[in-house]
Amino acid sequence: MWLYSAFGAIIAFALAITAWVRSRRAPGAFDGDLYGMNQTIHRRYMYTGCILALICIISFFNPAIPTLVAFAAVLLVAIVYFTSFLRGAESDD
Repeated sequence: MWLYSAFGAIIAFALAITAWVRSRRAPGAFDGDLYGMNQTIHRRYMYTGCILALICIISFFNPAIPTLVAFAAVLLVAIVYFTSFLRGAESDD
């Protein structure tokens, strides 16, 4: 189960770094206009990524925290975050 902790921490830190970089830039066409994601929302995802990374690291050392649940939470938040502005707009055709 240590593998889930390691991958969860890596994905959560990648999410936090990406959200931090995006929070320092002006919103793009899709994330700012279409999805309404401003710098504050990116910062919230950054904090969430840091917290989830810490939970994954703690679950490695503490067997009372279910590792698979922490990994699933990381994947869920990462999928929601990355699909919110990386996907782009669909055409109306």
